[in-house]
Amino acid sequence: MPSIKAISGVPDEIEVTKIPCSDKTATIVVTAYYIGTGTVINGAGIFCTLNDSEVTATATTDKHGIVTFTIGELDGKSANYTITTRDAKRICTEPTSGIVNEEDEKHLKLELGSTIKSIRILDGDDDSDITKQTAQYVNLPKDKLLLELASVGNIDRLSTTVRLRIDFEYPGVQKASVMMVAGKDNVAYTENEKKRNPNYKTLPADLNDTVIVATGDEGFAIIPDQFRVSPAGNDLFHFVATDQQGESVITANKLVTRRRVFLQPVLMDNEIVQMPESLQGIDSEYGPQGVDFTILKPIKTPYIQDFYDEKLDTLWQNLTEQLESTQIITAVPHTIVVIFADNLASRVESFAIKVSVTASSTMEPVKFALENRIRVNDDDWFKAGEFEPTDKVDEEEGEGIDEELQEHPAYKEIDLRGEKKLPIEERMNEIKEEISNLQMEMRDLDSESSEYKSRAIRQKELMKEYPLLEEQVKELDNEIEEFYKIMESNIPPPIRFNVDGCILTDEKKGFYTRIKVDLSNYIIKAVKGIIKITYYGIDGSRGGFAHPRKNVVVISTRTNEEQRSEEGQIEVIVHEIGHKVGLVPKCKPENSTKSGTHDLDRHENQFEGSGYNGSHCCAGFDQGNDSYVTHYQQERKKENGQKPACVMFGQTPTNCGFCKHCGAAVRKKDLSGGFSTE
Repeated sequence: MPSIKAISGVPDEIEVTKIPCSDKTATIVVTAYYIGTGTVINGAGIFCTLNDSEVTATATTDKHGIVTFTIGELDGKSANYTITTRDAKRICTEPTSGIVNEEDEKHLKLELGSTIKSIRILDGDDDSDITKQTAQYVNLPKDKLLLELASVGNIDRLSTTVRLRIDFEYPGVQKASVMMVAGKDNVAYTENEKKRNPNYKTLPADLNDTVIVATGDEGFAIIPDQFRVSPAGNDLFHFVATDQQGESVITANKLVTRRRVFLQPVLMDNEIVQMPESLQGIDSEYGPQGVDFTILKPIKTPYIQDFYDEKLDTLWQNLTEQLESTQIITAVPHTIVVIFADNLASRVESFAIKVSVTASSTMEPVKFALENRIRVNDDDWFKAGEFEPTDKVDEEEGEGIDEELQEHPAYKEIDLRGEKKLPIEERMNEIKEEISNLQMEMRDLDSESSEYKSRAIRQKELMKEYPLLEEQVKELDNEIEEFYKIMESNIPPPIRFNVDGCILTDEKKGFYTRIKVDLSNYIIKAVKGIIKITYYGIDGSRGGFAHPRKNVVVISTRTNEEQRSEEGQIEVIVHEIGHKVGLVPKCKPENSTKSGTHDLDRHENQFEGSGYNGSHCCAGFDQGNDSYVTHYQQERKKENGQKPACVMFGQTPTNCGFCKHCGAAVRKKDLSGGFSTE
């Protein structure tokens, strides 16, 4: 069947043109528009198909682009025609067909659509797209302040939402369906994990769902926030768009999800505190799980010896001003502060007790092995000392004991408590007198006046204070009465002694390990009893700890006064940051109600306790063996002993990275809200 190629032309105005019809001819006037715009377009590429080979058609296109088909040689017949387009990318939304007879004049409106041209992942503006597989930092919000710090090109590469652009070959209002396609190796979240954390659901939640998009009359559309990728690391995503004719296009490049974490080193200002020259070793463990670290410039803080948990609040106050002047202030809560300390210890309150000591004025000092060591230069180790008599004095030895006891320091406790009563009772008398004066003054005042009200308020305050003082006096009276009972029983009251009665001994590597207690100056008559000392000791040396309430981990640079290797410090950092990330997950898979930090299901190697603080991983030990930790501690020095196979074991092992379970948890973890505070 013949077809007529129209002559192109560009309209500058729309005119209604009368086409004269000759005998035995018909005319079809076609005005073409881009769909949805109402704009007349060039008629080039529009053609008429006839079903009768003896009938011919000629075409002309006027200056407006309107095409006129003249159909001759009908000779009393009619002809079936179809008006369509020759350009496969510019199509009739519905091909126009009909029957034409001699001397017919048909004016047809032809709406032309278009096939889809491209779908692109936008990168910085509405016309630029990614040119290669590109990282999407899904934990960081779309905050311009983070761009330079994170070394990210533009704000499109932050957060889990992705901007897209679809383009059609020609202008017009077009529709397309867009679908996000996940990589085959992307992580899979359980239904319970999705219930605990809605961020674990992509948008659309079902990756088979499509989003219907309509372009403007220009033939393109920006899709700003209808797709959300996962918060995991190393997940791949690309996008497919399909037009209404079934033609599909795919994004030329893919997104790979990553997480950017800022690490702020803080170094205690002492030459013995040596941090690793490079912290890039952290990336070897976290990089494969989709976490990238930006190492900020180290800052220094005053030196603290024997740094332990309780001292962190003091250190943090000192650091606040320094941190506010650094880049970290723009990156909270996506920054972990790593403090490099000297000896990292736990300062604990300990007791040294010796039962049935016979104490006398001629006794030799009693020697104890300290449960926890005391540093040689620690001036604040002593808290309290007490000797508590347990046996009555023999009758023979008891002659005159009451007289001697009255001179004993313990006996004077009665007088001390009496002296404490005096100022309290004096204050009570003052309150009684002041209340009496106020009541007399208030009788002569108008109850609505300010003077009356101020005196009423003062009276109320005094009446609150009085019963509190009364209670203190009552307590002192009870204590005095109790002391008299002790004295009458012939058993001396407890004897309190101070640090002068203690001698620290057996110095090893800068610590004292034993203590001598000398009570000879405190004892009058021989008596049996218990010595009890409360002191602050150092509980060993720890590799590091993660602060439960702050984005802080603390690393020990020395162990037992010896420098830790750089590799050892890096392994501890990896372990402690693991805790801040949320390892090891504690939530039972069936518990779908718990939300928050531990939103992932616990894995098969998770354990708690067994001598360690927090949740850890027992990979490398026989499953089902409840004593695996004890077994490790007993067998660790033997060649055939089991060894931990994960850096998240309770005691950081050497030359050991994440096991497959902990590595998978790091990759899955949503870090958009910062780090663990549990």
